[in-house]
Amino acid sequence: MQIKDEKRELRNKFRSVRAEVKSEAKDKRIYDSFIKNDAYINSDTVLIYYSVKSEADTLKIIDTALKDGKKVALPKCVNGNGDMDFYFVKDIGRSLVAGFYSLQEPDTSFCVKACFSDSTVCVVPALAVDKRGYRLGYGGGYYDRFLSNFKGIKLALCYDECICDELPCDKFDVKLDIVITDRNIYLIK
Repeated sequence: MQIKDEKRELRNKFRSVRAEVKSEAKDKRIYDSFIKNDAYINSDTVLIYYSVKSEADTLKIIDTALKDGKKVALPKCVNGNGDMDFYFVKDIGRSLVAGFYSLQEPDTSFCVKACFSDSTVCVVPALAVDKRGYRLGYGGGYYDRFLSNFKGIKLALCYDECICDELPCDKFDVKLDIVITDRNIYLIK
């Protein structure tokens, strides 16, 4: 079986797993671990997605980061070729519009394109993550393309049931630095 087919099957599996295990209590534990983590505490900028469906909740993290005086930027898909940019937001209630794939994206008519440093933390979406730090994304390649040149901290939020020993990966997959689950924090070497 090719890696592409194997990943497609795993995406279906972990979408189901995640939908079954999602809960407010798990999201709260992930949130608590995230805001107490040195990667967040020492960051000046947080790059983060707007969570949907069964993803671990990021909205409370966005709100807290803004209240903590962090610069917060959300992704905007530039095209269908896997390119995206991040834009600073100041109020998610007024800064977002429906964008690519009907996801909430920054309104570029008034949001400014983000710049970031080595102390920036990028929260990366993941259906599953393995213990080596490789994630199973949604298959568009947007984050792997972006992360290939990103010098800050790469972090995923994931339910513990979506952690596995090993996921299939190819040369384009980018390893994470930290994975925060509802039960553990994995620091990837």
